[in-house]
Amino acid sequence: MVEQSLPAGFRFGKLKPEHNSLLQSKWHYPLVAPSLQYYANAIKNLSNLAIYNEKDEIVSWAVIKALGDIGHTYTMPEYRGRGFASLITAHLAKRMIDAHTTPYVSIKIQNEKSIKVHEKVGFTPYEGPHVDFYPFVTKV
Repeated sequence: MVEQSLPAGFRFGKLKPEHNSLLQSKWHYPLVAPSLQYYANAIKNLSNLAIYNEKDEIVSWAVIKALGDIGHTYTMPEYRGRGFASLITAHLAKRMIDAHTTPYVSIKIQNEKSIKVHEKVGFTPYEGPHVDFYPFVTKV
């Protein structure tokens, strides 16, 4: 796992209930769009991590989903290219490793940016069968 630190002026925190609609609005796959209830449950019950700026505005986030994969990773456009998605993914993956769980993600094959982010953190492609998503696992 790549170790990275949070830049000055930013802090980690959990997702908040008021982020429910925001998370749903940033989901890019409408055929399988989770409901507002799904996100409310994810915020309340699932392990998640967000980065906030100095104005307490959410910048980036991800969730360890019910099936155990890290997902719903998103960084607001004005904060992209600063390593926030990698940082959140690395921290969530470390939580999983500390809990003796193998971190993994499922990425649409066409999502080259996400594949690069996860490879940067230390995930490698799973060489088994897959259909439309590209599973990645870390080497622990």
